Amino acid sequence: MAQTSPVLSLRVKVPGEDSPRTFSLDQDTRFSDIFRTLIEEGCFSLPSGEKPVWVLFCGGQDLVTWDSSRNIFFDRFPFGEPAIAGVPSWMAQEVQFTSYPDGLARAEFLYRTFRGSRFFMGHEGFLPEYKSYHVPASLESRWAEH
Repeated sequence: MAQTSPVLSLRVKVPGEDSPRTFSLDQDTRFSDIFRTLIEEGCFSLPSGEKPVWVLFCGGQDLVTWDSSRNIFFDRFPFGEPAIAGVPSWMAQEVQFTSYPDGLARAEFLYRTFRGSRFFMGHEGFLPEYKSYHVPASLESRWAEH
């Protein structure tokens, strides 16, 4: 008798929608796959002249960032993004998104969160993203003063 795989699903709170959607997953689906699907569906507003940075959270964990101006993704996984089904705690959580007006606003958030420590940014998987924003030292100095 052939065994069937259980049907997997995840609740996703899509920006601009009141109720969460339920996404069906297979054993290989990753958060970046869900992100790309929603981007293709036009779920992330990109007002003219604005270059938002969108962040995917699962259970309060900041896991994947999409920089819309450069159409690049960053994740926090040093050995590659795992499949969602491979982390049971994720299956019970809701996925949500937040945005920043641009890359420098996101960089400032990361800088302040880690108090400017590149060591801790690196340890937590945020350093490649932070470095990609090319923050001038003079701006970091201003952030450090406040």
